[in-house]
Amino acid sequence: MSSSPEPPTPGTHPTRITGAALTALESLLLANVRDAIVVVDVAGTITYWNHGATAIFGWTADEVLGHPFGEFFPDVAASGVAALVRALPRGSMWRGEHLDRRKSGDPVLLKARLQQMFDADGQASGMLGWAQDITEQRATEDALRASEERYRNLLDLAPEAIAIVQHGRCVYANRVAATMMGASSPAELVGRVLNDHLHPDEVSGSLVRQARTLDGTQARALSELRLRRLDGSYTLLETHAGRCEFNGAPAIQIIARDVTERRRSEVALRESEARLAEAQELGGIGSFEVDVASGTATASPALHRIFGFPADAPALDFASFVERFVHPDDREHAVRSRDEAMVPGGVDSIDYRFLHPDGSERVIQMHRRTETGPAGTLGRMLCTVQDVTERTLAEERLRASEQRYRMFVDHASDALFLHDHLGRVLDVNRQACDSLGYTRDELIGQMPYMFDSVITEGVMEQLLTHLDEGTTETIESLHKRKDGTLIPVEIRIRPFTLGHERVALSLARDMTERKTAELALRRSEATLQRAQRIAHIGSWTIEVSTNRFQPSDEMRRMCGLEGDGPWQTSDLFRLLHPDDRERGLQVWRAAIGGEAAEFEHRLIVGNEVRWAYSASTTERDDNGRPVVVAGITQDITARRRLEEQFQQAQKMEAVGKLAGGVAHDFNNMLTVINGYTDLLLSELELYDPRREKITQVREAGERAAGLTRQLLAFSRKQILAPRLVNLNDIVRRAEVMLRRLVGEDVTVATDLAPDLAQLKADPSQLEQVLLNLAVNARDAMPHGGHLTVATRTITVDRRTPGNGETLDGRYVELSVADTGVGMPPGVRDGVFEPFFTTQPTGTGAGLGLSTVYGIVKQSGGHISVESAVGRGSTFRILLPAAPDDATVVVQAVPADGSHRGSETVLVVEDEEAVRRIARISLEMHGYRVIEAAGGDEARRWAANYAGPIHLVLTDVVMAEMSGRDVADLLRALRPNIKILFMSGYTDDAVVRHGVLDATDHFLQKPFTPVSLASKVRAILDA
Repeated sequence: MSSSPEPPTPGTHPTRITGAALTALESLLLANVRDAIVVVDVAGTITYWNHGATAIFGWTADEVLGHPFGEFFPDVAASGVAALVRALPRGSMWRGEHLDRRKSGDPVLLKARLQQMFDADGQASGMLGWAQDITEQRATEDALRASEERYRNLLDLAPEAIAIVQHGRCVYANRVAATMMGASSPAELVGRVLNDHLHPDEVSGSLVRQARTLDGTQARALSELRLRRLDGSYTLLETHAGRCEFNGAPAIQIIARDVTERRRSEVALRESEARLAEAQELGGIGSFEVDVASGTATASPALHRIFGFPADAPALDFASFVERFVHPDDREHAVRSRDEAMVPGGVDSIDYRFLHPDGSERVIQMHRRTETGPAGTLGRMLCTVQDVTERTLAEERLRASEQRYRMFVDHASDALFLHDHLGRVLDVNRQACDSLGYTRDELIGQMPYMFDSVITEGVMEQLLTHLDEGTTETIESLHKRKDGTLIPVEIRIRPFTLGHERVALSLARDMTERKTAELALRRSEATLQRAQRIAHIGSWTIEVSTNRFQPSDEMRRMCGLEGDGPWQTSDLFRLLHPDDRERGLQVWRAAIGGEAAEFEHRLIVGNEVRWAYSASTTERDDNGRPVVVAGITQDITARRRLEEQFQQAQKMEAVGKLAGGVAHDFNNMLTVINGYTDLLLSELELYDPRREKITQVREAGERAAGLTRQLLAFSRKQILAPRLVNLNDIVRRAEVMLRRLVGEDVTVATDLAPDLAQLKADPSQLEQVLLNLAVNARDAMPHGGHLTVATRTITVDRRTPGNGETLDGRYVELSVADTGVGMPPGVRDGVFEPFFTTQPTGTGAGLGLSTVYGIVKQSGGHISVESAVGRGSTFRILLPAAPDDATVVVQAVPADGSHRGSETVLVVEDEEAVRRIARISLEMHGYRVIEAAGGDEARRWAANYAGPIHLVLTDVVMAEMSGRDVADLLRALRPNIKILFMSGYTDDAVVRHGVLDATDHFLQKPFTPVSLASKVRAILDA
């Protein structure tokens, strides 16, 4: 064991834990570090044991907590390391390496640190040990110290037996190994299986250790083995086994020594070796030992030097020593501390002022430990003494200096931050805490971008580079308070050296007032520009002689002109669509000639095509020559888009009719397919090998049903269940799902208006809208980004266009914005078309946004998209707000329970396969079923059937008679009969046949046997 006491770092108190307790973060770190952390109280009992200690030593916390330290670490306790730590100067730390054993008995080499712990009153509360397993590290270092040739020479000359085992056989042995085995030469051992020469009881353990050594899980195996020599006799060996390389392949090196005689004598040597090690480790620290029973005391020479006593001075009893040499104010404390230590196993630590014989006053730190003698009596008392006067004075001066520094910085009007060379916060002043709303402890250790919205990791790297060059930086930034509010600041950062470390001091000055004045000025200017922008009309002039083009701000915005010019007429003509340039030249020539010029044309601004109307007039000089052409240009893109939208609506209507027809036949087929697969699955045993195949069919049917629902949604033909809802509630419920859907590299933020109006809509459909828009946004941000979902209530009048439509009234707006790649005009104009997709073939059906469009339109709303390449996309949805006096209608909820029943159900369906699966599904749930292929047959059953008919399940659209007519006919014959409509047609077809949205009991095809039985049971129980 080697050690080196380490003095405390000025300005720190490593042995005092600040605060009432460790924070939750510190506790988590201590519990999960890979190193072993052990705390022992003053009585020597283990009070803390982390996961790292379990991993290194093998004992769990439940096994060791509350037990004496020496029970698990007898070597450490006997070696006096604990006494050494108590003898260290207050605040110092013992560092060293130590060879110990695990619970399994295997050795473990530790790099350890030990120090005392003190409570809030400065009293010793125990000992903290921190150990790192360096067994494997040391083995690696040893293996690299010599080349293979020198290594072999060393092995041959070694005084211990050394053998190398590869693939279970000896491939090398030195002469000592041959002698130990009783062989005539090392060559006689080569090729032998050495495990064959072990005692039978030790072969299995040796094989395990060899395997662990080879695979690296055990760096060094220490064991004692009984070895059978060639003559049949046994000898006791202490072996060390470690991994090595031999001829380029992994092998195990075994070092052995005969310990038969050593084991007999080591018990007698242990006590003397421990005292010798203790005396060596206590160098420079005075110590003395008292045999409590006999009163005999021995002291080290260092103790006499510390107290200023001659080496031959007569020993003083404790009471006389206290009376003569301990400061009067510390005597009572010294006596009480000594009495507390005068118990078996007693430990204490005390600082007191010592009256030195030379007249000076010194500060002495003393650590005592009383050992337990025979039969639990007092044994010997071990004491260490150290003069800590200079350290105490230095600590007091440091505390005073720190107090002056803290008083100065805390009264500064600017926020001050001290950073280390990586940018981490080392210290802050009171103004920094007050301005940010954090405590000092919350800020220390953080990086600036935790509370700074401008300084990112990349900006931080640039700043650190400049600071390394000694440059003082001044930047403007935004500090973010703990409550989320932002503060504009001017930051001045200056690097300097503190001790041997490179640090930086930053001063942040609040610029709120200055920024407020600047903002007021900008708002005034913006108000003027908004007034020009409201009419979407830009003005311009062209000097005929110079062709100089001078646009207004609105004209510059419309044309995408940047900078302050100057611009020429050619710059304007370059913006014209190629197909409109010839016409533009004709108008220009006409304007110069004095004619009134006006025409509609297209402007290409970036990747966007805008429609505009331009008109001009010409000013002439006294001679009639044209001088200036003045004109206006109005953006008429919205009007043009309204015309295009009308054409789009006609196209969508045609596709919708097609989708409705497909959905009818498809849903009937899916009802049969999914119904029979559910019946088959219910009849098969859980482990029937046919279940997986049928399950695949069922899952395919579900996917087909989902595709049908999307066709109905984008064509605005699905059955809705609208009710009064608050859109904020739907967003909040979907927020967790949205975060999972977009992935960890996309941040999701919400901006929900607190006073949002209610709306009447189907909440499940609104959730579908949110999910589809989120998926679209995720695909647009392959490298991550930001997704923002916002809501608000707005009032729109007839003068406000919305995606080419004229809106009027109060609306609830839902906006979904992303920071993705954006869309060029050609893609943006077609995003709501069915089957339109930019994804690779086979990766998307192209129904996501068309489904959103269909749901919004069917809900009476409007949708628009704003997007440009590289600028992301924003989808805005307007849904009509409900009246303020609207009330929520609470729908009856069927009682929970079994779907089974014994009532009679009349099934009216002209599709035989669907009628049959409905009958089978109901009968398997206990219902009596009567079948009718049409209205006439159903009427005959109702008129002639003797028993009750409790419910009629009828298709809505049938060739002979509609479902509504069947229901009216049967209700006339049986007034109490209940009706359940079913249909695979679209909403238009259902409405035309007398079934309105959610006003009748309705079951959408395809349905499953369970969903059918559940719906029937709910209606019968209502």
